[in-house]
Amino acid sequence: MDADWTIAAHADTPSAAIDLCRIHWPTPFELTLAEERPTLSLNLSPPHGRKEGRYSDIGRAEFLPLGDILFHPAETRLQTRGLGGDQTFLRIAFQPENEEAPDLAIDPGDPRVQRALLDVRQPEVVGSLRRIAHEIAQPGMATAFLLDGLTTLLAVDLARGIGRLAAEDEIAKGGLAGWQLNRLRERIAEADTAPPSVSELATLVRLSPRHLSRAWRASTGTTLSEAVEDARQARAEAMILAGDRQLKEIAYLLGFSSPSSFSTAFRRRTGMSPQEFARR
Repeated sequence: MDADWTIAAHADTPSAAIDLCRIHWPTPFELTLAEERPTLSLNLSPPHGRKEGRYSDIGRAEFLPLGDILFHPAETRLQTRGLGGDQTFLRIAFQPENEEAPDLAIDPGDPRVQRALLDVRQPEVVGSLRRIAHEIAQPGMATAFLLDGLTTLLAVDLARGIGRLAAEDEIAKGGLAGWQLNRLRERIAEADTAPPSVSELATLVRLSPRHLSRAWRASTGTTLSEAVEDARQARAEAMILAGDRQLKEIAYLLGFSSPSSFSTAFRRRTGMSPQEFARR
């Protein structure tokens, strides 16, 4: 298969090699990829038709929809197909030889695991990837130091998410069942609606708000409000960088009562105003 690749930006950290890539895919395309290292990629282009993938080393693996973020285990063949066109994406290849790095080895033989890896939706992973994409495209003061911290954080969050996959089908220590965690994460990660309230999420998984808050912490080690705020912050940064919405509209879409309350919350999280963030 012929495809024109361009590396628009590159950076190395002790944890990973980072590339901002541009490619033109022929239409239609079908190819099989194999990575030497565990690799995470983030699509940065508008959707252009359906794309599917499967791990071809697994017998009878079905093609599944590809999300904007996919994880490719090392030494595993990934078969993809779809419509072509121009694509920009962030590619992060982790360094498995780093003995202190989290273990990102995983067997995608379980169909549920395959689906999760081909469409990664962890809000904390989404937020870190978008921050890395912005930083490598528009470097600023101490970029190398920031990228080092972000890739380390990303590897930890990804490893924790992968580690939970094997246990999500069982309720343990007062935690949530797998279907509940999946449904909650999908709702929290939705980009076209206002952030959910705890009451809404509780109704979604048939629990009381208090029980849900305890069960979420037992299952993830974080609070539910932290997960919602992390996802909202990631959406805020993405919309600001896109530059096609006014501050008032962004504040409304994210559920803030006014642009000033949004600006205050944004500054509290990042140390800068939305306008300063956009000018970086």
